[in-house]
Amino acid sequence: MRRPFKPAVTLIELIISVVLFSVIMLGIVAFDSASRRFLRSTERRTKVVNEVMFILDHISKTMSTGIGDITDPGIEVTWQASTEDCNSGSHNCIIDVRTADPADVATLSPPYTNSIWQRYEYDAGSHTLSYFPDRDFGSSEVLSANRIVDFQVSSPASTGDCDRIQIDSLVLRYEDDGPDDDPTNNPTVTLDDVDIGLTSFSQSCR
Repeated sequence: MRRPFKPAVTLIELIISVVLFSVIMLGIVAFDSASRRFLRSTERRTKVVNEVMFILDHISKTMSTGIGDITDPGIEVTWQASTEDCNSGSHNCIIDVRTADPADVATLSPPYTNSIWQRYEYDAGSHTLSYFPDRDFGSSEVLSANRIVDFQVSSPASTGDCDRIQIDSLVLRYEDDGPDDDPTNNPTVTLDDVDIGLTSFSQSCR
């Protein structure tokens, strides 16, 4: 008695199945890898952008409490033409802002008794920006470390205004010593020509 015929998988069908499965798996792996790279790039760029915004917001808030007049602006900027000359040990790149305590009337008008000078100091060697709540005391807070690769600030005199500063260039990179042509793994954020002025100024500088 003959047994009924049962179709079996041929070698060609097996090979085709393996190839199709391999192609699908390669597509899944490629998609997963691309997604991971995109997420990593987005996360790193977000961190750099947030740090840039934090720096600008911090300086703006300090400037908003600054006081001065046309004869005594209340802004002192010492900045080198070359970022490489910004060495914190020599205090070559600093922004000083005289700030007032709204509760202390003596700080709001000349000679600005009891006012406090706050300082921002950039060190190109360590790519670090530090903030001093009172420049006459040593305590400081690091606003950014190992990310600022270029930072240029114009003094009031150089811009023709005595009640403002201009950040000509602020460049942050996720890894300061990493490649500058790898936006995926080492994104860079650049800001140019950002103008920040004192909120309280008793006379126009123009």
